[in-house]
Amino acid sequence: MALCGAALMCLTMLVGCGGSSTNGSTPYCKDVQSARDSFIGLLGNNITQEQFTGLLAALHTIRDEAPSNVKGAWATFSMAADTLSARLRRSGMTMDDMMHMQNGHMSSGPRMAAAMRAAQSLGSTAVAKAQAGIKGDVQKVCGINLDAA
Repeated sequence: MALCGAALMCLTMLVGCGGSSTNGSTPYCKDVQSARDSFIGLLGNNITQEQFTGLLAALHTIRDEAPSNVKGAWATFSMAADTLSARLRRSGMTMDDMMHMQNGHMSSGPRMAAAMRAAQSLGSTAVAKAQAGIKGDVQKVCGINLDAA
C-alpha cells in the first residue's frame, strides 16, 4: 500500500493549479486548468473511475495542444496514465477500487499486488522528469502554479 501511495504522490507537481493564468485564453492553458480537480483527485487517490476516464481524455487533448518544447513530457505522462488504466482494467480493478484500497479496505493478496503493479507506472524517473518539465512550462506559458497547495 505504501508503494501505491508513493506512486500516486508522484503527481504532486500536477496539483494545485492556483492563481490566475496570464495566457489562460489558449486552449492548452484552459484545458490544463479544467483538468485541475481530476489531477488533485488522482494525487489524493480520491478519483472515481468516471473522473479518471475523463482525465485520460483530457491528458490526450493537452498532450496534443502542448507547445513543442513540452509535448514529449505530456506524452510521457499521458502514456503513464494510460498504462495505469490498462493495468487496472487487466486486473479487473478500477480507480474506485484504488480509493478503497487507500482507505484500508483491501487486504494483502493478489488484488493488492495488482494494484501496486498498476500504480508503478506513475512512479518512474521518466514520469518524474516529465512532470518537472510540465510544471515549468505551465507556469511560464499559462501562469498556472502546479505545485501542491
